[in-house]
Amino acid sequence: MDLYSRMQESLLSVNRIQEHFINVEENIQQSLIKVKQSQDELNAVQCQIKSNMMEFYHQQVKDSNQSTLSSSIKNTEPMSVKDAINFLRKSKVHLSDYGYYLCGSFEVRHEALKKAINVYPIEQIIQKLRALIIVWTQNTVDKIKSAEDYLNYLRTDFHILQEESLKSKHT
Repeated sequence: MDLYSRMQESLLSVNRIQEHFINVEENIQQSLIKVKQSQDELNAVQCQIKSNMMEFYHQQVKDSNQSTLSSSIKNTEPMSVKDAINFLRKSKVHLSDYGYYLCGSFEVRHEALKKAINVYPIEQIIQKLRALIIVWTQNTVDKIKSAEDYLNYLRTDFHILQEESLKSKHT
């Protein structure tokens, strides 16, 4: 075999190796695309699982609060200061989680109550406000100015929620 033939053969070998590397590179690219698609699908499944878990959690909270409500004092029954304090200790409704603060403006308090109604039954929230009114009424006996203001805020919020509750029962 002469030198020219060997060079041609070497060139053919190099070309075959290049084609092989090109094929390998294409396979790697296709595999990377499949991996990316799998990751996207996995992320979508994880998001759906998180969403389902949050939905399940909120339903558990609603169910738990509904059973607490049915076993506790109803809105129409008298509630003593002691009953109110016990209710507040046992209540799972945390209005501050939704931005409800007695010193907040009416709009802020109302928005927070609307958010809380999406998680807790309105009756449970009314009961919470009722217990707070009873406790704060006791505080106004000491003539604390801020307690009087807070009590007025609570009464306003309580009456608004009661009206909304009655409207929703009639529709």
